[in-house]
Amino acid sequence: YRARKDIIDGKATSLSRPIAFLYREFDATCFWWELAEMLRRFLLVGLMSVVEAGSVVQLVIAGLFCILYLVLQLHAQPFKDASDDYVALASSASLTVLFFSCVIIKVGVLAETPEVESILPPRLRELFDIPTALVSVVTFVSVVATLGMSSLITLLQVHKNRQRRLHEA
Repeated sequence: YRARKDIIDGKATSLSRPIAFLYREFDATCFWWELAEMLRRFLLVGLMSVVEAGSVVQLVIAGLFCILYLVLQLHAQPFKDASDDYVALASSASLTVLFFSCVIIKVGVLAETPEVESILPPRLRELFDIPTALVSVVTFVSVVATLGMSSLITLLQVHKNRQRRLHEA
């Protein structure tokens, strides 16, 4: 916190140099983004593991947090390199799709239990019939597309760096 002015101004001080690995990849105004990433990990992995464990509520809270984080990330665009922003946004979007796919599958499984089937009339049973295979395919495609996009951007960055080195030589 004390080094924030020096970090934003780009001054290398005895305090900002040792912590440069925390903010080097981010725009100066988003030097704090690594803390936001750590908070996200803590909330999704640590806190969500104890909040209504195994319930739809747990998945909905995690999904809503992912949407909030995605919007913040889209607004801040914290990385110096735009391709890093694209990869981070794609990963966050994929994680959001994953959580809401889990909610859909969980509701579908709940609707198929004998207790619920005996209560629901046939018309409502049809409404709660979830095409689990389709949801699984959408989730899988989301994750694979994110990995593919990340790989493509990585290859483009390697090519760009190689071209830059050739021009400098």
